[in-house]
Amino acid sequence: MALSEATLIAQACAGSEEAFAALVELHAAPLYRFLYRRTGNAADADDLVQRSFVRAYRALHRVDPRRPFAPWLFTIARNLAASEYRARRPVLEAEREFDERTPLHMLEEREAGRLLWDWARRTLPENQFTALWLRVEEDLDLAAIAERMQKSVSSVKVLLHRARKRLAAVYENSGDPVTVFGSVAEVLP
Repeated sequence: MALSEATLIAQACAGSEEAFAALVELHAAPLYRFLYRRTGNAADADDLVQRSFVRAYRALHRVDPRRPFAPWLFTIARNLAASEYRARRPVLEAEREFDERTPLHMLEEREAGRLLWDWARRTLPENQFTALWLRVEEDLDLAAIAERMQKSVSSVKVLLHRARKRLAAVYENSGDPVTVFGSVAEVLP
């Protein structure tokens, strides 16, 4: 009998290499497809898959076994891919001179994004949030989301529609969540 993902995560967090290997087996192919779409290069995608799993293994103490493993893993992979892209991309002198964003501004942007996702997580049912996260943050197409969530493409479309509709309605009634929950500038000294 196959173990549930939550059981595998809990066992991996407790130190089971077999459980982590099962998680790798479960998520390696979708992670490769995701990274291949981001990089357009099979060798880079392979390298990033391996690096993502190494980083995930080292950070297992931070994973919440009650939450799906894939969004956490794909966030690690996305961040690694972005770092790789930035490291390889030549920066033009003009870009260096005219980048007016300060570290505080970049921190505020990152914090605003985190606040929006926290707001969405509190506002939406879990399945709607997961579908929206996979579509927006992980840039998956509907078929990949359906496969990941073990639902039909039509069900995913409905979940996304309802999630967007609910967020729009709550936004209309309560206002901008970043403004409501505060900005990072108010918290920093």
